Amino acid sequence: MNRYKLAASSLVVFAMILVLVAGSSAMGGHGDDGRHVHEVGALMVDGSLNSDLFRIHSNGNSGDMEYVGPGSDMEWLVLDISKAAFVKEGDVYDHREFTHTDGPAISLTDPGYYEIMLYVDGHLTAIGDALLRGSVIEDYEWSRTVDGESFDYSVHFEYEFTDFYRYSMDSTGRILEEGMDPAEFAVVDSTILRLSDDLRGEYLDVHGEDAPTDGQDYANYLLSFVQMVIGFPDQIAYVDGQFVKSGDGCGDLYLYGAEEYWAYPMETLYYRMGDCEDTSVLYCALLSASGYTSGMVLLPSHVLVAVALDDYVADPSGESQYHFVSVEVDGETMYVGDTAFDKYVSLGYIAKVHMVDPDSVILISPVRPYIV
Repeated sequence: MNRYKLAASSLVVFAMILVLVAGSSAMGGHGDDGRHVHEVGALMVDGSLNSDLFRIHSNGNSGDMEYVGPGSDMEWLVLDISKAAFVKEGDVYDHREFTHTDGPAISLTDPGYYEIMLYVDGHLTAIGDALLRGSVIEDYEWSRTVDGESFDYSVHFEYEFTDFYRYSMDSTGRILEEGMDPAEFAVVDSTILRLSDDLRGEYLDVHGEDAPTDGQDYANYLLSFVQMVIGFPDQIAYVDGQFVKSGDGCGDLYLYGAEEYWAYPMETLYYRMGDCEDTSVLYCALLSASGYTSGMVLLPSHVLVAVALDDYVADPSGESQYHFVSVEVDGETMYVGDTAFDKYVSLGYIAKVHMVDPDSVILISPVRPYIV
C-alpha cells in the first residue's frame, strides 16, 4: 500500500455495469453506454459480435457462438479478462494471452467476461465482449488451535459470477485517493451477508449452538478464515526484460495488472488472493456483517485491522512470538490483527517487523456494524 498513490471512485462504474447486466432485454437491448447488446440465456454479447453474421446459443451455464457469414478460414481469439492478469511459465511471468480456436464456432463453458476477436480469411471481421453468467462454487477448509485444542472448519459457498463481475470492471489504477476513506471499500452486500451467515453456521456446528458469536473468539474465527483461506498473490517485478518473482515486486500487478489496486471483498473472494489492504477490507466487511466495530490501520507500507472488543483476553502463545498492539479510537480500545499471515495468529498480535506507534499510523478508518 502506497499512501501517495491517487485514484478515482468506481461507484459510477458499478451503476453502469448493473444497468448493463440487469437492464438488457432477453433478445437484445442497449446498455447505458450506448452499446447494443444481445442476450440469450446465460450469454450476453456486444460489439460487432452482435450481428446477423452470428448465431448465439446458450444451454444452462454454457454459451456458443457460431459464425454463419461468408468465408472459409475462421480463427477465434478469446481472452477471459476476469482471470488474473499474469500467468506463470516456469520462473517467468507473462501477461495472460488470447487462446486461439479454429473453425466456425466457439463454446464458452466457464462463467467469465471475455474479449473476443474473429478473423475470417486472415481479416479481422468482428470484435466484442461476451459475458457468461453462472455459479461460482467454493469449498473452504481451514483449522485453528485455541488453548491447545484444534478445530477444523468446512464451508461450502456458492454465488453468481455477476456478484463479482459488477465490482471488477474498473480494473486498472483503482487506488486510494488521498483524503478518501478506505472504509468505503469494505462493502457489505447480499453475497457477503450470505457468506457471513454460512460462516456463523459452521462456527455453531463446531463450537456448539450456544457458542457466542459476538465476542473475541468469534472475531478470531473470522480472522482465521481470511488468514487461512485467502492467499497472497505472487509478488512480481519487471527485471532485465522479463517479469519475475521478487521481494520488491507487487502482488496487485500479478492479479490486476496494476501496481496498486484496492479490491472490494467480492474480488478478493473470487481470486482467493489479495494483499494486505485487500484482506483487511474483506475482514472488515465480515466483521461489519457480524455486528463488530472495526477499523483499518494504515501504515506507510502495510495495512492492519483493529477490532473493538469488550473483554479481551491475551493469548500467552503470542507474547513471545509477536508484537502486541492495541489502539484507542474515540475512547474505545481496539485490538490490532494482521490478515496477511498465512497461518492463524489471533487478534492483538502482529509480526514484530511491523511496529505500530502514533508516529507510524497514517490513518485509522472505522468500519461500523452493518445495519440491515
